[in-house]
Amino acid sequence: MKINFNNNNATFTGMGARPLRGLFMTSNLDGIATEIKNLTPQTGLKVYSLDNNINVVTEGFRENINKILTWSQDLFSFTKNKLFIDTEYTPAQTEAKKIGIKLAEFFGIKYEPQTHHLQGGNYILNETGKTRDIFVGRYDTQELSASAIARSFDADNVFEIPQAAAHIDAFMFVDGRKVYICDDNLMLNGIKKGIKNIETLLYTDPKSRTKTLIELYVKLLKISDDFECISKLSPYEKTEPTINAIEKAGYEAIRIPARLYGFIKSRHHLQHIYGTNFANAILHKNPNGETVLLTNESSNDVALGIDKKMESMINFSFKKIFLDALSPHIKKENIHFIKGNNNSVGKLLSNLGGIHCSSAEIP
Repeated sequence: MKINFNNNNATFTGMGARPLRGLFMTSNLDGIATEIKNLTPQTGLKVYSLDNNINVVTEGFRENINKILTWSQDLFSFTKNKLFIDTEYTPAQTEAKKIGIKLAEFFGIKYEPQTHHLQGGNYILNETGKTRDIFVGRYDTQELSASAIARSFDADNVFEIPQAAAHIDAFMFVDGRKVYICDDNLMLNGIKKGIKNIETLLYTDPKSRTKTLIELYVKLLKISDDFECISKLSPYEKTEPTINAIEKAGYEAIRIPARLYGFIKSRHHLQHIYGTNFANAILHKNPNGETVLLTNESSNDVALGIDKKMESMINFSFKKIFLDALSPHIKKENIHFIKGNNNSVGKLLSNLGGIHCSSAEIP
């Protein structure tokens, strides 16, 4: 679905790759906020959080907060001059509103609490030239009219996206006129190539036949078989309907191997839980106009013990197949993988989210 509007309000700022003022995170999330902040000299991204009195700070990140408030991107939606807050799905409404007031004061923007508002993970704003577009997951276009969405975000075009996950930030991100979309078959093919590489090594190099490599081979075989079955049975949309919607919107769709998942029953329906999700990423334009991408470390690589040495030996890791897919488009040195203390980013991935979900982007 495409709806056209003629809005000329300059308050719109896209949420595709563009220069960000920074990120807002409700807490340090096991060192994740600190890790992103420590990359500021390389990325140009500032990180804002809260102290124990709910004041906005850039140092001394708050360690503990109501877990419901972890998902900053869904709760606090920033445009250039507005801050929206979703209060309908937030049991911690009182604290969310209190935080919203402080954020609006700190950044000098208008505060607009909403009883029903798009959760930040299920829309992506993008501005190319004079056109202001918003991609919205189909679940929300059934709840909110396109005209209401366009008015809230001063958008010219509203594009409905089939849901390949509970939120669209779990399977796509936007950079200019390019939309990167998870293709589970690409991921599966990448795993199978890794398995083939190990087979070749085991047969041709007797010294490589260690217990560690044989166990890795067996584990990857199981992951491949399981994911082939799981991805076929997924209740969510496949890649093709999403690509069709993107191309109809006039954008270039680029397939990427970026996620590996299972399922958990949550709120009476199935949702993905991830071992790897590189699509749930933060995009930023640095002062040189280059795209910077911050994403999640792969918990699968960590659990399987695929470090740099092993990756070099078998010419495979989940991180490698993602980087190889992106290398024609984004410089490898501008792609950063966030781990957190003791790979705590894995807790986010197994809890239905990732670093994009936990970081509200501030244009």
